[in-house]
Amino acid sequence: MPDSAHPSRVLPGPPRGLAVDQENGDVYVAITSTNPGAGAKGEIARYNSDLSADGTFAVGGGFYTGIALDPISNGFFAAQMEIPTPGGDVGTPRLDRFTSTGSSAGSFALDFTDSLPQIITDSAGHIYYPNVNTHSVEVLSSTGTLLESITCGGCPGGVFGKPAAVALDAGGALYVADANPDRVVKLTLSGGHYIFNSILQSGRGAGAVAVDTGNGDILVGDMLEGRDYHVVAYNPAGTQFDDFAAGLSPDSTTGYGSLSAYQLAVNPSTHILYVGSSDRFYAFKQGTIGPPSATAEAATGIAQQGATLNASVNANGHAVLECEFEYVDEADFLANEFSGASGLPCPQKPDGTAAVHLGAKAIELLPSTVYRYRLKARSNGGSVTSGEESFETLPELPPAAVTEVAQAITQTTATIGGSVNPHGGTVSDCRFELGTGTGYGTNFPCPVQPGTATSNVTEARSLTGLTAATTYHYRLIVHTNAGTAEGDDVVFTTAGPAIETTPEGSTEAPVGSSPSAPPSAAPPPVTPKPASCKNGFRRRRVRGHARCIKVCRKGFRRKKMHGHVTCVRQNRSSRQRHRRARR
Repeated sequence: MPDSAHPSRVLPGPPRGLAVDQENGDVYVAITSTNPGAGAKGEIARYNSDLSADGTFAVGGGFYTGIALDPISNGFFAAQMEIPTPGGDVGTPRLDRFTSTGSSAGSFALDFTDSLPQIITDSAGHIYYPNVNTHSVEVLSSTGTLLESITCGGCPGGVFGKPAAVALDAGGALYVADANPDRVVKLTLSGGHYIFNSILQSGRGAGAVAVDTGNGDILVGDMLEGRDYHVVAYNPAGTQFDDFAAGLSPDSTTGYGSLSAYQLAVNPSTHILYVGSSDRFYAFKQGTIGPPSATAEAATGIAQQGATLNASVNANGHAVLECEFEYVDEADFLANEFSGASGLPCPQKPDGTAAVHLGAKAIELLPSTVYRYRLKARSNGGSVTSGEESFETLPELPPAAVTEVAQAITQTTATIGGSVNPHGGTVSDCRFELGTGTGYGTNFPCPVQPGTATSNVTEARSLTGLTAATTYHYRLIVHTNAGTAEGDDVVFTTAGPAIETTPEGSTEAPVGSSPSAPPSAAPPPVTPKPASCKNGFRRRRVRGHARCIKVCRKGFRRKKMHGHVTCVRQNRSSRQRHRRARR
């Protein structure tokens, strides 16, 4: 099992490809770019088995993503990628050949655009290249001649979708990390061709694979969604025996999904595993590993029927496979300890090298009852059981509700409010009731869910669409496992319509207002009123319409002349004139 001790080597850029010389232990690293932000090209670097530098090859040669040693010439092959950018594609999709000293020995084109191939070679010097365009693993000669195209036609789930990485074991079996569907497939030779053998894993974000040809172990680089890049180890029979290295490579996707996983490489003599990261590579040696560590912590959020159980777990570098809280009431504990305890899964399974806080909420507990709990966890390194913690649930007290005076009242809006205190009970209903009488009729859920609070929780709701000049009743209600609380009935009245004064001094409501109209009824249209009247005029209602009327002083009257209204002196009536004439 890989030990948690992992020396590393910092690099001038992200390493995508790794290869190990089985003769001397030298490590070859394909660096995609020495300055990704500036779009600089990469290089091939070589390190001795003790990780000391041994030179840089092919400086600025291309955007390298995969590397494999040539057992025939003792040189190496390096695959380049083409990178799509807003300004156009950069780089050249090709495979470069180098001598053992890093001198160029030619190149040939590859059929791909923006994938990140991770290549290997076999004992004959043939190159195994995952081609996402042809959905196959292509076997090429050292000069680029296509020798075979492996598609996995007989595999469950169909042919390869996005082959990302390949590896060969000592017996010639081929392992392929296929990003779509997410799986690692094992193929074996039959009649000179590769056929399906088994599925090593699926559904874990496989993006890289390597085989220790010294002992047959298979190492898979996974990028399960929501987790950092980590390595899962299987024995030759396909049984998992470790899950480690989580947290060392947080920058493992860079927008390419599983196609961009950092490559793995193994020294079959020393069994040291090399794992790429965002700016370095790590070396893991085999050794004995220990179980995770766990510490129970005090419960929080204690209520009448529930509480949050807490603990911290350190996976110690080897991912936790099982994690669970166990809890039991005091009476059962004294009789049977934890033998009949209830289980509560951990919200996550730690997989790094630091302690992780875990909290899980236990529900449907009994009020006024003492409980004990602990945490159990298991990894490939063994199992651990934390110490115990205890707590007592709250007594079963009924809730409380207070209705408060309405605020911000207008003709059609208002804000109603209040507060509730569940006293730690489990709230099943919290609402405002509203209506024009104490029968209410309309319900509004509380905007703030009080949960299992033990203090007052303020509730406020804005109402719209109310009817002007109307009296409303409302109250606040909360229901918990311990009973129901009803706040007092509170009354408010919406504002009435604006009142107008007629020229004679009487008051009348504007046309279209109807205080007694039902809330759902639409008011009749209102005739627009003049914004204001100029000097010598005043507003007056004429035949149901507001108009600006000319005002005449005493002794004058209004008279329409030539289409305009003017003021003329008042004359005596005709009867008075006739009486004067008879005299």
